[in-house]
Amino acid sequence: MTFSQRQATVFVLGFQFTSVVLLEISQILEKQADGSLILGAGLAIAIYGGMLFAYLRGWEYARHISVLLMSVIVGVFLPEPFVTGYAPFLILLGPILALVILTPNWVIGSAVVTYGILLLRSDGTGVYAGLATILNYAMLIAGLVVSRMVTESVRDGFKKTEEALYETQAHVAGIINSAMDGIISMDDTQRILIFNPAAEAMFGYRADEVKGQPLGMLLPESFRSEHRLQVRRFGQTGITNRHMKGHLNTSGMRRNGDIFPVDASISKVDLGGKKIFTAILRDITDDKRAMNALLESEGKFRHTLDAMLEGCQILDMNWKYLYINDIAEKHNRRPKTELLGRKYMEMWPGIETTEVFALIRQCLENRESQSMENKFEFPDGDSGWFELRIYPVPEGVVILSVDITERKLTEEEIRKLNENLEKRIEERTAELSDLYNHAPCGYHSINGEGVIVRINETELDWLGYKREELVGKINITDLLSSSSIEVFKRNFPVFKETGILNDLELELVRKNGTILPILLSATAVRNHAGKYVESRTTLIDYTDRKQIEQEMLNSKLQLEAANKELEAFSYSVSHDLRSPLRGIDGWSLALLEDYGYLLDDQGQSHIQRVRAETQRMGALIDDILELSRITRAEMKKENVDLTRIAETVRARLLETNSEDRRVEIIIQDGLNAKGDPKLLDVVLTNLLGNSFKFTSKTPEAQIEFGKTLVDGKPAFFVRDNGAGFDMAYADKLFGAFQRMHRVSEFPGTGVGLATVQRIIHRHGGRIWATSQTGQGATFYFTLEEF
Repeated sequence: MTFSQRQATVFVLGFQFTSVVLLEISQILEKQADGSLILGAGLAIAIYGGMLFAYLRGWEYARHISVLLMSVIVGVFLPEPFVTGYAPFLILLGPILALVILTPNWVIGSAVVTYGILLLRSDGTGVYAGLATILNYAMLIAGLVVSRMVTESVRDGFKKTEEALYETQAHVAGIINSAMDGIISMDDTQRILIFNPAAEAMFGYRADEVKGQPLGMLLPESFRSEHRLQVRRFGQTGITNRHMKGHLNTSGMRRNGDIFPVDASISKVDLGGKKIFTAILRDITDDKRAMNALLESEGKFRHTLDAMLEGCQILDMNWKYLYINDIAEKHNRRPKTELLGRKYMEMWPGIETTEVFALIRQCLENRESQSMENKFEFPDGDSGWFELRIYPVPEGVVILSVDITERKLTEEEIRKLNENLEKRIEERTAELSDLYNHAPCGYHSINGEGVIVRINETELDWLGYKREELVGKINITDLLSSSSIEVFKRNFPVFKETGILNDLELELVRKNGTILPILLSATAVRNHAGKYVESRTTLIDYTDRKQIEQEMLNSKLQLEAANKELEAFSYSVSHDLRSPLRGIDGWSLALLEDYGYLLDDQGQSHIQRVRAETQRMGALIDDILELSRITRAEMKKENVDLTRIAETVRARLLETNSEDRRVEIIIQDGLNAKGDPKLLDVVLTNLLGNSFKFTSKTPEAQIEFGKTLVDGKPAFFVRDNGAGFDMAYADKLFGAFQRMHRVSEFPGTGVGLATVQRIIHRHGGRIWATSQTGQGATFYFTLEEF
């Protein structure tokens, strides 16, 4: 079977056309085709089809153009699988060309196939081909070589680009998946494309649940229409009012229906003619809470500043008032509304020349705190003093002010008073100097060697010397008699050591040689190291002292005479007055018994009152005699068990309790003292008896006798929770016949505490009391230490 050139070419081109179509179909079915493959293969199919059609129609130029176009298609558009089939041409190209040259009747009739080439003879077993056909195929083979080189270079570059793209995509995917903010991408229909893990945690949906769904499912109903308009406008204009940390926020809706605030930013990219929107979302619920807390805190701080006792005003960096509290408004003496927003210099003309302005400027420029006391002159001519503290703050400076006008006025008054005081001190010093020099006693000072360093006029007059004759020149021993010199020498070293000397009898020798007996007392003046410097010595003319002692002796004799008269009076009261009182009481009783029926109730009451008064008079006489006896009684001191005495008194009191009262008397164990047991029995009988009497109107009466420490020293006490007394009358408490309550309330003569005080004094102690009306009383007494 023989083929013509046209038939062979048509056959080969048909085979090639069919192979390319089948190869493209297989690539598409195996999902290996991309846009470049489809385009290149489609062009190849079109060109092969065109070449086949041109050969069938005999269009030579169309055939040549198709070959050239095919070379370009293979080199530029087709991927490597289309090119690998042409590799044998690279090996056979040399022999084929030699065969063509040496044997012209052999020609190549070949085309692009997948797995080989086809050679035909011109005698019927091959293909007759002219020189133009051979050149066409040679150009095709050259195109294949070029395509191989270009394809490999393109594929290498494409592979590297693809690897870089994959790496970039992995990196971007890692960023998206690890981002702490929610990231959502959507197409121009607002269908969700990307939903990262942070968005899953934020909204409560899984990514596979929301992909392909409308974005509106993540928004509250009231936000959806507005949001669609916002995104559409952004897609058209690229302008949005939603941006991270902006002033406008949106809200999201979780899967469970909770609505929460969201801060959002949005971006747009164009891919293949489609708009892709990406939103970055941040849940600002905590930020909202923090902001609300901050606003609340700011309100509290402002309230705190408003409530400060100090004035507080804030100036910004341009000297404008930002804040003024109520106190500062008072300090400025003008409404804060006039100052806020205005410049400091504008509101206080001429302030630039003052010290306070310089300090504020220094604080603004150097950010250093300042303070001062400033006298401020107000526009109306008035002035005030203020203590200012100026601190730098981010806004500018804060000025804290305290009105010290009153303090300054007080200080001025104090200054004037000090001036007056200094003047008075000078006058007083002159008076004291005059008093020192003209005192009724002698004053002098001697140093460590006994030299006179100071002496007053009185002593100079006594001695008959002038000051310049003695001061700094004469030793005190030069003015003493021979017997007094020995006494002084024995006592002076001791005096310098102890610093005290009292009532030392000495004899001074006057200038005229006469003797002046004196009584000397002195204290030492020491330096900061405690070393003796000089003495302060007081001298009393002993002649006058002798006279005083004689007068005291005379007074003692008079007192003893008075005591004898008191004893006689006591005897008279005991015997001469008691008898008439007994008579009055007896005859009043007889009158009441014998003739009481003749008297009405008032008459009988009068007789009863006569008897009561005579009996009270008898009790007073008994108390006076007891007081006199105690004063004159001889004391026998011994160790006394006060606990035992108190228990005896308690038994007597409870035995006489005819009112069936509830009284608790607590007595401390082991109370002992040194004194007269009979007199101390009188003391406890009176004190415990008084507590028993004055608790008679207390439902739960409590009396306690014990020992405690008062000012670090032991003292006995008797305490009760009875009627008590007013401490304003405490100085009369121990006087004879002095009473704190009416007889109708609490009976008694008022002599008992006077008796107790005299007994305590005879024991070398003292007695006192503390009380509060209606809350009981406590009597303390001390005795000679045991």
